[in-house]
Amino acid sequence: MRAGFTLIEVMVAMTILVLAMAVTMSAYLAALKRALHSQEALRGTQELRYASDLISEAVRSAPQPPTVQSSGVQLVVAPKDLGYATVLETTWIDTLHNVKGSKSNQRMLHMTNVTPAAVTISVFQSGARPTSALTSADIATYFTDSSSLPSTDLNDLFASGDTITIPATAYGPQTTGVINNISNNSGNKTLTLTASLGVDVPNATRIAATAGRRMLFSVESTGELRYYPDRRDMTKYTVLARDVDPSPLTNPADTTSAITTPFVIAGRYVTLNLQKLPRGSLAGRTVQGVRTNVYTRTDPLIP
Repeated sequence: MRAGFTLIEVMVAMTILVLAMAVTMSAYLAALKRALHSQEALRGTQELRYASDLISEAVRSAPQPPTVQSSGVQLVVAPKDLGYATVLETTWIDTLHNVKGSKSNQRMLHMTNVTPAAVTISVFQSGARPTSALTSADIATYFTDSSSLPSTDLNDLFASGDTITIPATAYGPQTTGVINNISNNSGNKTLTLTASLGVDVPNATRIAATAGRRMLFSVESTGELRYYPDRRDMTKYTVLARDVDPSPLTNPADTTSAITTPFVIAGRYVTLNLQKLPRGSLAGRTVQGVRTNVYTRTDPLIP
């Protein structure tokens, strides 16, 4: 009599084999999914940390306090190589377009191209810190010598059509003027205004660069966190992170916590509250978040 397997035995064996393969494949796919999920979560956290570090450095080094759009999704920061334009001498221009000396109808400002901004340095408090340090909690902040920094062209600070504010001086109160044009001569520049200021502007008056080139960090409706080196040219940008929530939770681990915004200015610091919402359903996805408080610089012209 010949030994062998019946059809039923073969079918049972094949069924068991298929079930075993299905269980194995299911376990493998689950493990692969967990690995991919962990990898994506790690990449997302690295994205947010890199973006947070870049924004923090920009805020700390800015020559002027940053501004936040009312919606809280755009942060405007002056680059560290921008600062204050300095008037070289008191001048004005008469009706015959002759440059004269001090007079009360100032219309033309001779300014220096060299407008270095002091850089903020933060160190832990110790007996060795500079005596001029501005202390805050356990961090001390002071400013490096501006003469060691690169110069900036006035064309990077201002542009035709910009409104500039002349601070109050012994010659007169604070006033504003609109720039008509900027001379393009090498070396020192001349700002010509559209109308007279009505006050003299003495030598060494510093005028803050409230216009011109500015960095922009923006959370788009698409979820991209973009960095624009110059907000006057919105065609050039770098995507720092994707899937960023424009209205993140205060505490990503607590779904009932209050809604906030990515950029918040409170007093002397900027709160960065970046939260990444990976694509997919709410169930089963991990939300990554980074929250950082960055102290803004104080005015380096005021001790």
